[in-house]
Amino acid sequence: MESRYKVGQKVKVISDSVGNVRPDIVVEVAETDEKEEGWFSDTNGNPFNDRIDELEIVSQPVKTLRDMEIGDIIVDGAGSEFEVLAICGEVFAVKYLSVTSNNFVDWNTFKQAEVYNWKLKGREEIETIEIAGKKYNKQEFEEAIRDLKEIKS
Repeated sequence: MESRYKVGQKVKVISDSVGNVRPDIVVEVAETDEKEEGWFSDTNGNPFNDRIDELEIVSQPVKTLRDMEIGDIIVDGAGSEFEVLAICGEVFAVKYLSVTSNNFVDWNTFKQAEVYNWKLKGREEIETIEIAGKKYNKQEFEEAIRDLKEIKS
């Protein structure tokens, strides 16, 4: 059984199992239990269960090269792009998208790709903030309100 929680996700704890309301607590999933749906531990080892804790996923984990799938696009340090065609253990095949020939395929190891700082395209983590039931990109929201004056009571 696959858990709905993934290592690296950020999860907002709205209330915990003993009824404590904790609206500003966001934890990172460090470990999941594949046998028990809804259970995970955060980076401090605290256990959570969505059956007894009120939780909300606020961001997905960043996908790494080792999580790549066929069809993903990889970008090297020079900005060249490659499409993943096959994955076999510790090696993978890519098609060079910047080369005019559609038949140019190369095999690489994950170690080579990491040494040369290859990254998956479009896999950046986006942290969100919820206001009045609507979700916003947290970074864009913080930039938009930066110049607002604080109301002092």
